[in-house]
Amino acid sequence: MLEIASEDTSAEVERIIDDISRGASRLTYDLHFMRESALSLQGVLHNVESTSKASLAADTNAALDKLHFLDNVKRNMEATREVLREAESWSTLESDVTSLLGEKNYEKAAERLSEASKSMVVFENTPEYDNRRTLMVSLQNQLEAALSSALVAAVNSQDVAVCRNYFSIFANIQRESEFRNYYYGSRRAPLVELWQNARLRDCDAGLGGESPTSTFSSFLSSFYASFLSLLQSERTSIPAIFPDPQPTLSALITSTLSAFQPTFSQRLTMLSTYYGPSALPQLISAFRATEEFAVATDKILEKIGYSAVFHPSLTGEGDQVPSQRPNIRRRSSARMSMSMSMSRRIGSHRSSISGVGALPPVVALLEWDQELFEPFADFQADYTGLESRLLDDALNVALQTEPRASVDRARILRERAVDVFGAAEEAVTRCLAFTHGYGAAGLVQAVDHLLSAFAEATKVEVVSRRGAQVVGSLATSASGDLSDLDYTAEDWSDIQSLLHLLEAVRTLLDRTAVFEAKLRSSLVQISATFRLARNDPTELYISGTTRGEVQLLTQSSLNSAELHDLLNKVDPEPPAQPQSRGDGYLAPTPPSRIPAALHTRFPYPMPHPPQHLHYY
Repeated sequence: MLEIASEDTSAEVERIIDDISRGASRLTYDLHFMRESALSLQGVLHNVESTSKASLAADTNAALDKLHFLDNVKRNMEATREVLREAESWSTLESDVTSLLGEKNYEKAAERLSEASKSMVVFENTPEYDNRRTLMVSLQNQLEAALSSALVAAVNSQDVAVCRNYFSIFANIQRESEFRNYYYGSRRAPLVELWQNARLRDCDAGLGGESPTSTFSSFLSSFYASFLSLLQSERTSIPAIFPDPQPTLSALITSTLSAFQPTFSQRLTMLSTYYGPSALPQLISAFRATEEFAVATDKILEKIGYSAVFHPSLTGEGDQVPSQRPNIRRRSSARMSMSMSMSRRIGSHRSSISGVGALPPVVALLEWDQELFEPFADFQADYTGLESRLLDDALNVALQTEPRASVDRARILRERAVDVFGAAEEAVTRCLAFTHGYGAAGLVQAVDHLLSAFAEATKVEVVSRRGAQVVGSLATSASGDLSDLDYTAEDWSDIQSLLHLLEAVRTLLDRTAVFEAKLRSSLVQISATFRLARNDPTELYISGTTRGEVQLLTQSSLNSAELHDLLNKVDPEPPAQPQSRGDGYLAPTPPSRIPAALHTRFPYPMPHPPQHLHYY
């Protein structure tokens, strides 16, 4: 069959070569013909062009040029007339606006100010510019002052129609940010008061006032429930008032979080100080409550995005916010670059009587959750220290149990092992809950320190007790009859106790192997998630949290080279290599080893560990 196919292929190649040879001469003729035709066409076009130029009279060209000049003069004169008409209206601007404010005709006053502001460009670089701008700001302040109390009352009563009308007025006088300040301040006031008046046993224990009764974790759950209730109500109100409901709701969340006194970070610091070495579980409890709130809030933001598309009040052309606004982003982290923090000062330079710095009209949708999780960033970065202190405390508690007799040594060792390995397994859960795997390197260090300290403490205790028994036995033998060297009942009891202790040590070895397998499995899952993120960073998603929190973790010191080296050792990335069909499926995968971080030394020789484990 192969010879037949080879002959067929050879015949086909020969046929193709013959066809090419026969067509080569024809191709040369075709190219020559195309060149001659192109040259002929070029000559014809030159003749047509010269004929058309000669047919145009000089008088016609002059007339067309004159008409073009007159048309430009007409357009410029019309534009000048409109500008002068607007400039002329400045002479009556103050009296007109004052009269309209006295009549409480705020819409007309806003329209009058909006028309006057359009002509401000006429007076630029003139001596009158500063005076007219001062007058404009003064009249805008008067209108804002006249509306402020009514606006706050409308926001508190959730009168959507009135708030929508006031928003249009503030937008007309370029005070949209001030309207948002009033709105955010009024809506967040109950939550800020609830936060400020809370007296917590583990956060505010030295601040005086009422005797604290509740803990921070319990308060945080109820507080987030109130926060979600507010956001649910705003899901229907904000789309009816603002043209950009998603950024508006995001800005409401960030403004509320930034208004807390004491701040979220301060309360977390006081919480950590109060609990000392046991602070990590309390921090994780608060972190989980915050994640649940963030996930629920993210769903509300997604829903409000759909309502913005179909809401009837947002279809009018006159209600659209100008798109050419400066995109000023609010600073959500103390670790942001100076260029981002300086960008807050760019944009509006007018004064405001609201007394609050103008918030940006647009806030990036990811900023609200970064603001929410930012207080936990420092504690997440210090995860290794928090976990180590907690495990040291657990080890000290486990070692406090003292055996009452020599026969209790093996049982006490097993009981201590239950506590120690239980703490190590809980550490894995805490690492995933608090850092979503980014603290894996610190986890391995903390667990390694725990097991090493446990092994060393056990070794010291067993050696010291055995030494005391040997000294007592030698003293008894020296004072007694040396003719009878048979083992006594006490000697046999000691031997049996040591055998039980060796059995307990063997059990510890098996339990260490099981724990290493569990730890390796967790690290492999973390490595798989991070590998997907490296291949497509935009699709990084961790269940139970938001993208803003994941972004903070990726930018933190936890996302270090040490972490990725650890994950590469546990789950090395397979090399990219070409392979024939079927070879990749038949080749065995080499076993990956967990790094030898959980090295333990027990006081007695032990059998070799299983081959899938690795020790120093």
